[in-house]
Amino acid sequence: MTDLKQQVIDACNELVRLGLTTGTSGNVSVRVPDATRVVASPSSVRYQTMRIEDVCTVDLDSGDQVEGDRNPTSELLMHLAVYRARPDAGAVIHAHTLHTTALSLLGRGIPPIMDEQVQLLGGSVSLCPHTLPGSEALASAVVEHLGDRRAVILAHHGMLACGRDVQQALDVCQATDRLARIYLLALAAGEPATLPGEAQELERMYYDMQNRRGKAFFSRG
Repeated sequence: MTDLKQQVIDACNELVRLGLTTGTSGNVSVRVPDATRVVASPSSVRYQTMRIEDVCTVDLDSGDQVEGDRNPTSELLMHLAVYRARPDAGAVIHAHTLHTTALSLLGRGIPPIMDEQVQLLGGSVSLCPHTLPGSEALASAVVEHLGDRRAVILAHHGMLACGRDVQQALDVCQATDRLARIYLLALAAGEPATLPGEAQELERMYYDMQNRRGKAFFSRG
């Protein structure tokens, strides 16, 4: 359990290092293998001062906190809802990423515009309409708009990513914000074209294959 809690702390600090969030904006959780529990970052604790004892352990079924000296993230309901809906999710990250948030202010998600997007994320990145942060309504809406993919944009809020483990979830955050930046740049010149349907089908096949085989993200490029 200590190792998983350290993964949460390391991931929080990596979000800042990569420029994907600032301050205490965002939260990280990791599923405990072979148990109905998750470890989650605490609420309102600066990442660089976060300690093992600050990281919270929560029962996945009830949502009750069973370990930790701090209150868990205010977005706990959103994390738990994703774990319950997605048995393949081993880690969940919510971050106030710059470009995805900017894109959400235009009322847009990210259509399938690049090969790697479908291969890594599963397809388009949907925009979840704005709902009160920390609420059951937001948790339900996020699960609906995430579907079987790995990322969703939250209107006026940021994004959520899930992965097989915390490193994969970080990769999803970084890839999604990069895609959002590319899409914003293209929008400045016009309406971007999407991938041909056949390419989308092929890349989605790779996505499904990697999930079945339990392998990390790969790229043919």
